[in-house]
Amino acid sequence: MKIFNNITEKLKDDLIQQIKKGSKVSIAASCFSIYAYNELKKQLEKVDSFKFIFIKV
Repeated sequence: MKIFNNITEKLKDDLIQQIKKGSKVSIAASCFSIYAYNELKKQLEKVDSFKFIFIKV
Protein backbone atom coordinates (compact mmCIF):
# COMPACT_ATOMS: atom_id res chain seq x y z
CA MET A 1 0.00 0.00 0.00
CA LYS A 2 1.31 3.42 -0.92
CA ILE A 3 0.84 6.31 1.51
CA PHE A 4 0.29 9.82 0.20
CA ASN A 5 1.05 12.87 2.33
CA ASN A 6 -0.15 15.39 -0.30
CA ILE A 7 3.07 17.35 0.13
CA THR A 8 5.81 15.30 -1.49
CA GLU A 9 3.63 12.33 -2.51
CA LYS A 10 0.36 13.45 -4.10
CA LEU A 11 -2.53 11.20 -5.01
CA LYS A 12 -3.18 13.35 -8.08
CA ASP A 13 0.27 12.60 -9.48
CA ASP A 14 -0.23 8.86 -9.02
CA LEU A 15 -3.69 8.92 -10.60
CA ILE A 16 -2.38 10.81 -13.63
CA GLN A 17 0.13 8.01 -14.18
CA GLN A 18 -2.34 5.16 -13.54
CA ILE A 19 -5.50 6.28 -15.38
CA LYS A 20 -5.35 5.17 -19.01
CA LYS A 21 -7.83 5.05 -21.88
CA GLY A 22 -10.46 2.46 -21.04
CA SER A 23 -9.74 2.44 -17.29
CA LYS A 24 -12.51 1.87 -14.77
CA VAL A 25 -12.10 4.25 -11.85
CA SER A 26 -13.84 3.96 -8.47
CA ILE A 27 -13.21 6.40 -5.65
CA ALA A 28 -14.65 6.26 -2.14
CA ALA A 29 -14.23 9.50 -0.21
CA SER A 30 -16.14 12.10 1.75
CA CYS A 31 -15.58 14.74 -0.94
CA PHE A 32 -14.24 15.32 -4.45
CA SER A 33 -13.82 18.97 -5.38
CA ILE A 34 -14.23 20.64 -8.74
CA TYR A 35 -10.55 21.53 -8.40
CA ALA A 36 -9.64 17.85 -8.14
CA TYR A 37 -11.74 17.13 -11.21
CA ASN A 38 -10.04 19.96 -13.10
CA GLU A 39 -6.61 18.50 -12.27
CA LEU A 40 -7.66 15.05 -13.56
CA LYS A 41 -10.03 16.14 -16.36
CA LYS A 42 -7.77 15.00 -19.20
CA GLN A 43 -7.42 11.52 -17.72
CA LEU A 44 -11.04 11.15 -16.58
CA GLU A 45 -12.37 11.93 -20.07
CA LYS A 46 -10.66 8.73 -21.33
CA VAL A 47 -12.10 6.26 -18.80
CA ASP A 48 -14.81 3.71 -19.57
CA SER A 49 -16.47 4.26 -16.20
CA PHE A 50 -16.10 6.48 -13.16
CA LYS A 51 -17.80 5.69 -9.86
CA PHE A 52 -17.70 8.02 -6.90
CA ILE A 53 -18.98 6.66 -3.61
CA PHE A 54 -19.63 9.31 -0.96
CA ILE A 55 -18.75 8.10 2.50
CA LYS A 56 -19.82 9.63 5.78
CA VAL A 57 -16.95 10.56 8.03
